[in-house]
Amino acid sequence: MDINPKIDLSGAATTLASRGRVQIPDFLSPESAETLHDLLQQHEDWYLSYNEGPDNFETSEAEFAALTIEQKHRFTAGVYRRARSGFQYLFKQYYISQAVASGENQGHPIHTVHN
Repeated sequence: MDINPKIDLSGAATTLASRGRVQIPDFLSPESAETLHDLLQQHEDWYLSYNEGPDNFETSEAEFAALTIEQKHRFTAGVYRRARSGFQYLFKQYYISQAVASGENQGHPIHTVHN
């Protein structure tokens, strides 16, 4: 993975110093971004993370895929209902550091971004 050599690091450092945060568009080189995109698209070991009120839940994508269409619709409707009236999140994640440290999925190409 390569950082885009066109990034204005001095400008980013100035913004970070003055605002306490910085957003850097096109952080990766185009080739690295494409490689990472392909790895993420091909990756199968995702976990679905979501909240119900203050409680966080995780389920494997395989477990979610095994739900019936009706169960998936009820789940999604619940997420949207909670989002309308309060704080809600729903995202996919993969514990890459944990997988690398514990030897899970050895040789998986996405692990190259960990190093």
